[in-house]
Amino acid sequence: MVTELRYRLLGHMEVFRGTTPVPLTAGKLRVLLATLLLGANRTVPFDTLVDRLWGENPPPSARNTVHVYTMRLRRVLGEGPDGAPLVRTRPNGYALEITPRQLDVTAFHELLERARAAHTTGAAVEESALLSEALALWQGPALLDVPSESLQRGAATRLTDERLHALERRAEVELRLGRHAEIVGELDALTREHPLRERLWAALMLALTRSGRTGEALAAYRRVRGLFRDEMGIDPGEHVDRVHQLILTGNAAPGRAEAGGPRAQRGPWEVTPCQLPPAPRCFVGRTGPVRTLTRLLTSPAHGRRGSPGGAGEAMPVGIVTGQPGVGKTTLALHVAHAVRARFPDGQLYVNLQGHCRAAPLAPAVALGRCLRALGLPAHQVPADEEERAGLYRSLLADRRVLVLLDDAAEPRQVRPLLPGGPGCAVIVTSRDDLRGLAAIEGGHRIRLTTMTDEESVALLTGLLGPARADAEPGAVRALAAECAWLPLALRIAAANVDALPRTPVARYVDVLRSRGRLAQLVSPGDEGAAVRAAFDLSYRRLSEPAATLFARLSLLPGPDFAGPAAGVLMDRSPAGAAPLLDTLVSANLVSAGGGGRYRVHDLLGEYAAARAEGDAGAPAARARLFDFYLTTARAATALLHPRPRGPSHPPAPGTGCPGPRDEAEALDWLDGELPSLVASARRALDLGRLDHAWRLADALRGYFTSRGHGAEGLAVCDAALVAARRAGNERAEASVLGLLGDIHFLLSGYEEADRCHSRSLAISRRTGDVSGQAGSLFSLGLANVHLGRPGHSIRYQEEALSLARRAGDVDAQALTLHHIGVAELLSARPGLGLRRQEQALALSRRTGNGATLCQALSGTGIVAWFQGDLAAALAAFSECLELARRLGNPHLENNALSHLSGTRCDAGDYEQAATDAGQAISLSRWTGERVHEAAALEALATVRRCTGDTTAALTDYHRALSLARELHFGYGEVRVLTSLIEAYRADGRPARALHYGRQALGRIRATGLLLSRTRAFAGIAHAHLDLGDRPRAVRYAGRALELARRHGQRLVMARSLYVYGLTQQALHGPEAALPHWRAALAVFEELGVPERRRLGELVAA
Repeated sequence: MVTELRYRLLGHMEVFRGTTPVPLTAGKLRVLLATLLLGANRTVPFDTLVDRLWGENPPPSARNTVHVYTMRLRRVLGEGPDGAPLVRTRPNGYALEITPRQLDVTAFHELLERARAAHTTGAAVEESALLSEALALWQGPALLDVPSESLQRGAATRLTDERLHALERRAEVELRLGRHAEIVGELDALTREHPLRERLWAALMLALTRSGRTGEALAAYRRVRGLFRDEMGIDPGEHVDRVHQLILTGNAAPGRAEAGGPRAQRGPWEVTPCQLPPAPRCFVGRTGPVRTLTRLLTSPAHGRRGSPGGAGEAMPVGIVTGQPGVGKTTLALHVAHAVRARFPDGQLYVNLQGHCRAAPLAPAVALGRCLRALGLPAHQVPADEEERAGLYRSLLADRRVLVLLDDAAEPRQVRPLLPGGPGCAVIVTSRDDLRGLAAIEGGHRIRLTTMTDEESVALLTGLLGPARADAEPGAVRALAAECAWLPLALRIAAANVDALPRTPVARYVDVLRSRGRLAQLVSPGDEGAAVRAAFDLSYRRLSEPAATLFARLSLLPGPDFAGPAAGVLMDRSPAGAAPLLDTLVSANLVSAGGGGRYRVHDLLGEYAAARAEGDAGAPAARARLFDFYLTTARAATALLHPRPRGPSHPPAPGTGCPGPRDEAEALDWLDGELPSLVASARRALDLGRLDHAWRLADALRGYFTSRGHGAEGLAVCDAALVAARRAGNERAEASVLGLLGDIHFLLSGYEEADRCHSRSLAISRRTGDVSGQAGSLFSLGLANVHLGRPGHSIRYQEEALSLARRAGDVDAQALTLHHIGVAELLSARPGLGLRRQEQALALSRRTGNGATLCQALSGTGIVAWFQGDLAAALAAFSECLELARRLGNPHLENNALSHLSGTRCDAGDYEQAATDAGQAISLSRWTGERVHEAAALEALATVRRCTGDTTAALTDYHRALSLARELHFGYGEVRVLTSLIEAYRADGRPARALHYGRQALGRIRATGLLLSRTRAFAGIAHAHLDLGDRPRAVRYAGRALELARRHGQRLVMARSLYVYGLTQQALHGPEAALPHWRAALAVFEELGVPERRRLGELVAA
């Protein structure tokens, strides 16, 4: 039996018979075989063989030489199962017969084809596996040792491109599957190996930001941008630029189009956070606590039962308690890193700030950080703490995630952060014993005491090095005793000794003792005595500038800080402060974290605060710090939002510290400093720096309204509002109220937004602040149109328009005209609405402002849609959608998708209408715009009703109705109620249809959304006709027809004519209906809508 040969071209060229290599050393034979394999099972012409073997300089006897090489190749390869040579002679060349499984190139192509098939069916896991299997066939560069310039230039390049495309595709699939953290390393290597492949860079940026490493993602963008500019003199293209924009706008979470791949809607739970700080250096001892905590976290049944009276597994909660400096966080991090592989869905870390100088972290803020770490965009994070907690538990319900809650103050701070599913596990550290958490949630308490003498000596040995420790074992043991065997004191002392390599350990112990036998003073009332002794020695060893910086770090309001803040405290540049920070880190007085940030232990913070009391320069340093936060926040927000709307204020003094240079640095700084900015506003209020609090809120206006962070925004506004009122600064109060209103509006709190903007407007009128009035009037118009009060909206917007014209602000005029047009249309004045939209469109095209143009296009499409001009509506909405995507604006994109769905449904393009609605639903849930979700649900329900799936349609309609009512979304509520009339009619329940018809008319009267009466009257007429109430059917059909004609609603008019014809048929017979039906048919045919077929058959019959 002949053993089948196997061939490899993806890497070194190799031939195997079974597992035995077949030697093929001659270069020309390798070229000949490679050429035949790449054209396997086909005749390879002599001319091709000659070209591959010799290129442009073949010998005179090339054809004969090819025959000679072929004979030699036949001898090497042998015969096939039929006894014939494997290389067959053909009339004009040669052919090599193989099966697909024999050649790695063929197998590679087959696997790629299967992966493409899996992609079309949405089988992402299978697609990823097939792509991985295909890529595993590569052992190196294609045709690595085949000496043919022609093959290298052609086939090898083509195969390499196919491999790179497969790598790009697999990266995009892995992103879709939520394996972000796992592919970062591979993508980083690939971008270095292939630096000009944009899709690889885009995938790397997405993977980094979805792994909670946004700063590194933005650094990657800066790297590729610099590379492209240096290498080619251009900026990166669409793939990289689009992902960059998504990151800047907070829209890079799953659910958006992947890096170069097709659009796919996915959930935020696909992000895998890896937030654990670095594992502690030189961890020793603690054998019992480590074993207990590890077993608790990794036990198959978690070692516990459910709550009393219940059964089944419960989530493990390990509570590590003990005095300050005893090593609670160190132990927790050591165990967390050891067991992290057991929690493949990620690790969350939150510093709850229970015992530091900053205020304890509110559960709502902590939940917001966790939700964003899990991939939820800021706009989608609910404002309410209970809603945040519920969503947090839902996202973690079926996952295995480890949550480390560091430095908890009390059980109430922890409970909202406990996941609900048994697959997760939680470690809590606290000075408090958290008895309530242990009693109610079943937490397992692990109380840490000071280290044993042996553990302390082992720790000092590890920190000092065995050579030095072994040289003075008695002194090391004495040092451990003087430090009261407390880990923090031991580490501080070891840093001090290590910094004095020529000073014996015994000498350091003598110095420590000379400050009093403080180790004897450790008691429940004075746990820090031994620690303070070590602190004193570390502090006195510092240079004067370093000591001053250490003391002034206590002035920082937040839980951590970056280098520029340290520079500001010392009135130095960041570079000038860097050596001082390095000194403090080396002395273990400051901890260096990831991303260039630093943290001071809470005990050290208290010690530093005591040292700062005698610093005459501290007040000036604090003033510089406040100015730094304010001016840098203003500069960063200005880069991201060049024209923030809202009242402006005179600038604060500068700090001399350079601000962010571009959008990426601006966003990086704002996200990193957000906790400090919030704490800064509160600290400023407490210290009487009232102007800082409200100026900071004003500076962050654009950041909060575009990036979300609702809880943080509300916290800053709360402090700012109190500050403005204490200062008696009405203009500042109005500004803060306006920002509060904007944040509530984005959180779908339209009533609260209306109240805030009304109060802001009243103050601005009283103070004569025209800019503030314009902003408040515009915002009131928006809130009221969402509340279903178009009349109120028009009045506010008309006044805002007058102010915009007076100020010469063309952009504001265009945007205001658009919103007036929408409100006029909803108030049943489509002619006025159309004129306003045309004016808005002309102005926005003139100014070139993309966002304003997008909204004007949307308004133009809405008017055309209501008038029945479906072609014009589709054109406007399509242009709007394209522009929104180009701008990277998901809010405008969402709006366009919902409108396109409704228009396409009217036109009979049900498949695309359903696709648009589905995308709008996913996008709205991703951005957190629940108003858009209600509109998109209504659009999808309408498609389902029109295609006969009334059961599903009714479900979606009721979901949309509940959402609209919850949000006080008046227009959405009226539209859904009107649609429910038609849906219940189609479902054969006309009485139920009338029930919703009455509700619809009541809401229309209450809101003034008069244009909706036409559809409501037509649906009610049809329902009365179904019930046999002909007089009422005639009356309502007549009113619908009259209104449709008056308002120019041609499609609704034709549908009303059809219903009116039905009433006439019921009263007087078919002949009485025909004139109305023919008139309706003429409109249907002109518009090309699907009703023309059904009505045409009816008229013909």
